[in-house]
Amino acid sequence: MKLRFAFAVAAACVSFGAVAGSTVQIHNTSAWNIHELYISPTSEEEWGEDLLGDQIVQTGQYAELANVACNDYDVRIVDEDGDVCIVSEVALCDDAAYTLDDEDLLTCEATTEE
Repeated sequence: MKLRFAFAVAAACVSFGAVAGSTVQIHNTSAWNIHELYISPTSEEEWGEDLLGDQIVQTGQYAELANVACNDYDVRIVDEDGDVCIVSEVALCDDAAYTLDDEDLLTCEATTEE
């Protein structure tokens, strides 16, 4: 899956804190709502807690992760159907915005083994 650099303009935003560092936005332009979002340093084996909690990132919205420590992360996304997308070794450093569209999500889900 390719997470593309984009300038996210959205109707709503859900913000979450992490450790000290950058702000990362993940803009959902796919047809599916995102129900779970995890990031984990690539060097770790565990996902930790769902950063969305009870929140849902609907189509047209974005999740904003605040204070993300500069590192390489694995990203796990679960959509409304329970389909899982895992993107490995994403460099989350400096303020950035990534867009998740239908093609990205479907391609990622098809190649994700869990």
